[in-house]
Amino acid sequence: MMSEEGQKRTSQAARGQRTADGHHEGTCDYCEGTKRKASKFCLRCQISYCEEHLKDHLEVPALKKHRLLDSSTNPQEMICSQHGEIRNIFCRTDCKCICYLCSMNKHKGHDTVSTNTEMIKRQTEVSEFEENVKENIQDLEKAINQLQQEINQIKCSAEEAVQASEAMCNELVGLIEKKRSEVRNRIRIQQDVAVRRAKEVQNNLENYLSQMKRMETQVEQLSYTKHDITFLQNSHLLPCVSRSTVSAGFSSRPLQYFKDVQTAVSEAKEKIKQLLTKECEKSSKKVTAVDVLLPQYPKTREEFSIYSFPFTLNPNTMHRQLLLSEGNTKVTNVKDPMPFRICSYNEGFRDKCQVLSNECFTGPCYWEVEWSGLAVTVAVSYKNISRLGNEGFGNNKISWALKCSSENYYKFRHNCQVAAVSGPPSSRIGVFLDPGAGNLSFYSVSDTMNLLHRVQTTFTEPLYAGICAEFKGVKAKLILLKNTLAKD
Repeated sequence: MMSEEGQKRTSQAARGQRTADGHHEGTCDYCEGTKRKASKFCLRCQISYCEEHLKDHLEVPALKKHRLLDSSTNPQEMICSQHGEIRNIFCRTDCKCICYLCSMNKHKGHDTVSTNTEMIKRQTEVSEFEENVKENIQDLEKAINQLQQEINQIKCSAEEAVQASEAMCNELVGLIEKKRSEVRNRIRIQQDVAVRRAKEVQNNLENYLSQMKRMETQVEQLSYTKHDITFLQNSHLLPCVSRSTVSAGFSSRPLQYFKDVQTAVSEAKEKIKQLLTKECEKSSKKVTAVDVLLPQYPKTREEFSIYSFPFTLNPNTMHRQLLLSEGNTKVTNVKDPMPFRICSYNEGFRDKCQVLSNECFTGPCYWEVEWSGLAVTVAVSYKNISRLGNEGFGNNKISWALKCSSENYYKFRHNCQVAAVSGPPSSRIGVFLDPGAGNLSFYSVSDTMNLLHRVQTTFTEPLYAGICAEFKGVKAKLILLKNTLAKD
């Protein structure tokens, strides 16, 4: 047992050297006179100890049970600010670390486990997350290399076609001069179109690759974290990432590019004396659109299920007329806001009955929304969308929205531009998002999947799912699909 004098000094030290915000100054609270550098911090005693004064905690049986942390750890992170107790319980319902008093009061009835148990579970998830990131990086690098080869081949083939047509056309005079110029210009224009399309996809994939590499660095740093609280708080911030199949979308099939042009011009050369005008027109028509390799996307619901994963709606972002239920996966417009339902002034939508997801999407993902009522809007948006005024989904450059009406019509809205969308009516809408490739697709889902609208653009920030339920009684629920196909 610690001596009476030692206990007295411990009590004094507990009131001793701390900065104004509660952090220790990096010195031993137990030392008198010249302070030694602190080695450990005791959560039970709430005191920093140097190597000399740490001996009792290493030798006395009763003190050995105390939890010691590195002195560099912020002790306030481990202590409940409300009760002063150790936060050794994790509330899965609210995704935060709490003390045992919190679990019996504010978090009573919630799904709680020890922080150590949750850390073990999250470590497995983080490991899978890291593996997905690494695989995505490999796939993206492979896809980018394929696209670069594609671009080089397009340029090379186009150049060969130009040279061939130039060589043959130079042998002709008079009337052929005009047709030669037309063939050359059409080849160049088609080359530019093909290269521009391929480079746009390449740039999207390079941006996605940069995101994956940044996440890889974050995960590597997180893997070295030894303290459960710090680890859990940081791991909860990781976005959802699933395995990308970008490289699988690139076929190895041989592409002809401008070979047809050369053949057509050669044929024209032999017949030019008799059918000059007719054969030159024929050669010009052979300059058709170039077949460029682009990613292929899922077509059946089973294929889409590979990219389905659970996510929830963020109550801090919802309008006061909305009510979340079923684990924050279902939203209902209750029209009359209850006085206790107060949303964050910083995050909650104030004028539009909208809500955003907790999770952001950086990789290919698919989800479905089942709805009922007058109308619902299913959207994706950047996080910094305005929470005030009429800045609803689709009324700006940073959100894309599909409105579904009970009167059996759809409307797509982006940057205040509205387009009517045709398609079979459905109470379930599917959304496929591939940020890296710049693809966003909406589907009506029943026995079959029908594409309603597809967007091809460049996304520059992480995207969040959004739902707008502007009429009383409207309900919308996120549907989790079971993965019915194994990944390759």
